[in-house]
Amino acid sequence: MRPESGTERSGRSPASSPVAEYVCCGALVDGECLFETAAMCYHRRAADHQAQLNLLLGGFGGQAKVSLKGKVVIVTGAGRGIGRAVALRFAAEGAKLVVVARTAKQIDRVAADVRAQGGTGIAIPADIACESDVEAMIARTDAELGPVDVLINNAGVMILRPVAQTSLEEWQEVIGTNLTGVFLCSRAVLPLMMRRRTGRIINIGSLAGRRGYPDQGVYCASKHGLYGLSKVLAIEGQPYGIRVNVVSPGGALTELSKELLATRKPSEAKEWMTPEEVAEGVYYIATQEGPATTDELVLRRFASEPWR
Repeated sequence: MRPESGTERSGRSPASSPVAEYVCCGALVDGECLFETAAMCYHRRAADHQAQLNLLLGGFGGQAKVSLKGKVVIVTGAGRGIGRAVALRFAAEGAKLVVVARTAKQIDRVAADVRAQGGTGIAIPADIACESDVEAMIARTDAELGPVDVLINNAGVMILRPVAQTSLEEWQEVIGTNLTGVFLCSRAVLPLMMRRRTGRIINIGSLAGRRGYPDQGVYCASKHGLYGLSKVLAIEGQPYGIRVNVVSPGGALTELSKELLATRKPSEAKEWMTPEEVAEGVYYIATQEGPATTDELVLRRFASEPWR
């Protein structure tokens, strides 16, 4: 007799199964499953489902992940601090690193460290606030390593000054690096990513982009602007498979925050996070795959006030 198509039956699963219900495959002959027993049918369906889950999921808490091996990654502000830590962390996963900063000596050392651990790394001195420098940096990256897979906009400067005492030159310097540089680098890689219908842009924000702090007027303004730009980039990149995320650390032990840390109690230093801890957060965002995504990852010092 021909199988009854579209017929399904449900019932209790075998006692050995952790799942309470099963659904038969629907291929019935004389009312019996084509497989030897309905239990076998159930187990085949369960095995197929588990195989799909295993293919999709893995690693960080069951979250699907993508490998960085062979991926071309640009890190700006990579000569020290968080940028350096991110470059070395990604290199350890097999990524091809392009380390960018204005100081050639610093990024030359970082690129050498990347190669010393068996990775691929090139150093490109550039002022990311300069349009021609950014264009040349992207062109060289494409020529030597291939199209950019991941852009990490990390470069940043900070000036501690009340707004009333901040000069126009200081304003322009901070906005130029922290916001204009992100705009120029992101704009440069977007057409390439859109054509390939894939790519990631990770912007390093700050808790100063979520609230205001005295003496940090221009810095807060630049990071608040970064949030707005990131939101629009995420919306415009989404139809092309481009993920845009922000990682927002609080106090970290870097040269950027050295002046700020000097205004705090000496005992606070041990409470500040390390660049390597921030790099782990960036790595998590860069490898996140599947239906779930994290628009912003906030990293605060454990000793600071929760949910402020």
